[in-house]
Amino acid sequence: MDIPGNARTVLCSLFLVGFTLFTLSLSGCAGLGKSLEPPKINLANITVQEIKTFETVFALQLRVFNENDVPLVIKALDCDLEVNGSRLASGVTETEATIPAFGTGLVDVTVYASSLQIVSRFLQGLRASQTDGKADSIDYDLSGHLHLGGRALPGRIPFSTQGSMALDRFFTPSSPEIEGP
Repeated sequence: MDIPGNARTVLCSLFLVGFTLFTLSLSGCAGLGKSLEPPKINLANITVQEIKTFETVFALQLRVFNENDVPLVIKALDCDLEVNGSRLASGVTETEATIPAFGTGLVDVTVYASSLQIVSRFLQGLRASQTDGKADSIDYDLSGHLHLGGRALPGRIPFSTQGSMALDRFFTPSSPEIEGP
């Protein structure tokens, strides 16, 4: 089949335009896939919601610091709470939170712990604090993943934060400050 010269020129031009658009779209996708900085997360508050015979429910409020130039659209969050080096509680929540670019926001998550583990960890912490003279605080480590919505790549971002909680927080009616990094 013989294609006339004029039609051949049009086909070659269409091919080049199509190839150029395809190449540009790939580079655009690569720009969308740039890696996001993991957010900094601080434990803003912790309260006991419910105590049952074998389970204790805590409400955590997390302060999320977005250091990216794009908003973080959070659709879910999972986390584990360790106290004095031992896993104490875990939780997952579906949420709709948008943390603005270079901004902060609060995200609530409910975590569940074995009441027996809580008593055991608390007693271990008291025993350890008496032997090393640190009877005033409990160390914690909070880690997990933010599950992002929208067109964000990657779809989930890990986080981790450490700090300490004053022991008097558990013995006084008011809620003293939680220390973070």
